[in-house]
Amino acid sequence: MAILRSIPNLQVCAPADSLELEAQLRQAISEGKPTYIRIGKKGEPDLLAEHASLGIGKANLLKQGKKILLLGIGPILSEALQASTMLEQQDIQLAIASMGSIKPLDHQFLKQCVAEGYSHWISLEEHHQTGGLGSTLLEWLSEHQINTIQLKRMGIGDHFVHQLGGQNYVREAESLNADAIVDLVQSL
Repeated sequence: MAILRSIPNLQVCAPADSLELEAQLRQAISEGKPTYIRIGKKGEPDLLAEHASLGIGKANLLKQGKKILLLGIGPILSEALQASTMLEQQDIQLAIASMGSIKPLDHQFLKQCVAEGYSHWISLEEHHQTGGLGSTLLEWLSEHQINTIQLKRMGIGDHFVHQLGGQNYVREAESLNADAIVDLVQSL
């Protein structure tokens, strides 16, 4: 992803569901810009409402919360929604947002999140921590000189994934599942 983010005019997307995918594909075709779209392949459920702001560079709040905001990209957001349900039993309200794309970022949405006063942000992606959504958010916070927000990145560490198995197995092995999200939120 880091290499992809450095290519001028390239749009980098990872839709969370079929509604977002359809909107991003239509936009990519109509704009004629080079676009990298990472598509899920496991029949993931639709996470966004039909009235959501869809398209490349559009973020959506999936769930309201307090203090802690999880910003994710792609089908991994289903794990965040499951973690949110688990955290509600402990009176923790985790806000969840689908970023839709890494390049371009939805700057207006991020400014609204800053204004909402979330003190902790968590980035979540099925990708290496370096060069993806988390790195892009760190850069955005730095460029806007925002130092009141703590950002934690959840993604694949700096290693190759050598485990074989289904998506749920690999998510658990790489600590990218609902239980790992709950553990991280509880540690904040």
